[in-house]
Amino acid sequence: MGQAVNYTRIEPFGVEVDMDLSGPVSAETYGALRDLFNEHHLLVFRRQNMDLMEQVNFAKRFGPVVPVDNLNFGILVSNVRADGKFGLKDVNTELRFHHDSPFSPIPDMGILFYALDVVDEASSTTFSSGAVAYDRLPESTRSRLGGLQTLNVFPQNSLIRNRNDQVPAHFPRAIHKLVWRHKHTGRPFLFSCHLTTDCILGLKPEESEALLEEIWNIQFDDAAIYEHKWRNGDLVLVDNHVLQHGRPPVKSEENRTLRRVTLAEKSFADTFPEFDVRAILGTGDKGSASLAESYQPEARAG
Repeated sequence: MGQAVNYTRIEPFGVEVDMDLSGPVSAETYGALRDLFNEHHLLVFRRQNMDLMEQVNFAKRFGPVVPVDNLNFGILVSNVRADGKFGLKDVNTELRFHHDSPFSPIPDMGILFYALDVVDEASSTTFSSGAVAYDRLPESTRSRLGGLQTLNVFPQNSLIRNRNDQVPAHFPRAIHKLVWRHKHTGRPFLFSCHLTTDCILGLKPEESEALLEEIWNIQFDDAAIYEHKWRNGDLVLVDNHVLQHGRPPVKSEENRTLRRVTLAEKSFADTFPEFDVRAILGTGDKGSASLAESYQPEARAG
């Protein structure tokens, strides 16, 4: 157990930590931060001043850090920089709630966002908690969920729910339990992604849709969502297993550049070497491209 740190609870989940990370941070304090993260799943630090390597080193205190495109540890999501599309054709549009890499056998563990260049409180990221949603479900519903599994597909469109029959057969898919337990606290939480969960396996289509709708009506109710309004220097650590994140529409005239670092056991590039990851994410010389355009079938044969 680490030493105490000053923080304020965020409703309906998460904490804002009062700490300047530019100076030395003791091992005991990092232990306290990890305890907070395990319990609350979202940590917010205001008014930080971090370069990329400082951000990477901070993230490593909470888990392994991987380069998203096999080269870059810090990926930009930006509506003003050509190198900041992160695979999205329009970073000003709404982005539905999602986990990162739910189509992978081992989804990413976490995300560390840093507000590099934003108009203070003009844009936001929204978060939804599978743990809070599970607690709010009626007991009659929770009793139905044990042993159920979901099919999760690669998202080709950030504006709609992506369905299995609309995704090419060679694109990534993964089956996951509908209810997970946190590896440190044992707390149960839902893992069903608004953007990429196609169905609950083993149920008739109408039963699957009805159960997902019941879950999502609770999980994505306004009262169950935390909306983080970005200010320059904000650092936000996200548990990608427990939480989903999304984005309301952004006014195109308002700068919004976030730098993100990914915590994961394996990178997308290592998990799916047959895909041209840099082209997909728009981080290489090719610029932003769709997955269909950047898929290389000859690489799969090798």
